[in-house]
Amino acid sequence: GLAALEQEQWREARPWLEEAERLAREDDLPEVRWRALEGLGRIAAAFDGDEDGARRLFEQAIDASEAQLATLRNRADAAAHGARRADMLGKLLDGA
Repeated sequence: GLAALEQEQWREARPWLEEAERLAREDDLPEVRWRALEGLGRIAAAFDGDEDGARRLFEQAIDASEAQLATLRNRADAAAHGARRADMLGKLLDGA
């Protein structure tokens, strides 16, 4: 899903990201979940033109990301996590 998204293949990316989000939610995989939600937010914004939907998805991604951050005990892991989610926070602020 993310590979298709990077190539702007919106229609191909969406079902993969929706499935990834569903499985991540069921199996408690927060990083997979927030990355899938962030990707779905990008699709909502760029392909669908749905700013409100994109904002909701980005907010859900941030919530999942923050829940993951709370579980990280190692400073290096937390710093790497912060770097990976910085782009997502920027997208949410851009839409504000």
